[in-house]
Amino acid sequence: MKHRGRIGIWLAAGIVVFGLLGAGRASAAGPADFLKIAPATHEAFLYLDVTQARQSKLYTDLKSQLFDQNTSAQLAAIEQFTGVKLPDDIEAVAASGKIATNNEGCLYLRGRCDRQRILGMFATNPGYAEISKAGGKIINYTDDKTGTLKSLSFLTDNLVVIGDSSAVEAALAAFAGQGKTLDQNPAVKAQMAEIGASPTAMVIALRPQQAPPGLAEVPGLQNLQSLLFLLVDGSEAMTVIARVQADSVQTAGKWLDIVRGVIAMGQIQNKFPKLTEIANQVTASQRGSVVEVKAQLKVADTGDFLRQRIAEGRAQRPNVGGRRVRGGGGKGPAEPATPPQW
Repeated sequence: MKHRGRIGIWLAAGIVVFGLLGAGRASAAGPADFLKIAPATHEAFLYLDVTQARQSKLYTDLKSQLFDQNTSAQLAAIEQFTGVKLPDDIEAVAASGKIATNNEGCLYLRGRCDRQRILGMFATNPGYAEISKAGGKIINYTDDKTGTLKSLSFLTDNLVVIGDSSAVEAALAAFAGQGKTLDQNPAVKAQMAEIGASPTAMVIALRPQQAPPGLAEVPGLQNLQSLLFLLVDGSEAMTVIARVQADSVQTAGKWLDIVRGVIAMGQIQNKFPKLTEIANQVTASQRGSVVEVKAQLKVADTGDFLRQRIAEGRAQRPNVGGRRVRGGGGKGPAEPATPPQW
């Protein structure tokens, strides 16, 4: 097949898109497991338990909206060329990286896949090269969309890391027990100690050593130590928690005032009635230099709000294969989407 080098990009992009849409605890890997292989130099970490997400009531309610013809066609194309059936074959997804002008990061995927089939496809990439390291092999390949060098490494048959070469090499070394990892960071340790239940989704952000333009000027950024966001799924309600660690009690007090003002604005807006109901379930409190925002969101309310947002996004989404796939509308069956050219 022509341009098979794109497979790494499509595989990574497909799973990230599912993560953003599906927003779970994988039976064999939680956030702490991925933090143990994330390089210590990284400043942001994201985790999604795909297994739990697939079993959630919210996912069940939104499944028909998430997987329309266009999305299903893209997932079918990924399965055709990789053998990976999304989202069923993925248990958990994580990502880590730097928050800087020249972003560095990688994506960690755990699940069932045909390792030899995927490696065989990468072997057709013009920039393909195998590099042996103490912890295993790294596959370098050229991203033919950007022309940059990317890397991939199978840490096990069921765990793969994809991303910038330096990040993948650091993750492989960490997996082999060499080098410092993100779970050793004091701020990350403190935030992880606050987690009582295994989250469906989690984000940890540390104050960047070098903030990119636009972010460096954000008021209060220099007073930020770390941020933790958690989503714990329940049958009828989801618990969403955000904890911000400030550099002082005084700064935390100012942030608390701002957060309460944002909540109040959400309570009086009238564009999205469901958003008002959600805002009414949000509380904010301060404990020393930590500000905590907590919400118990009813699955039904959240589903209605997301359904409206998804519909709006569908209306603005670029065409697939040059034409939007629509229902028959009395003009015969819908034209199938054109799969990507690999």
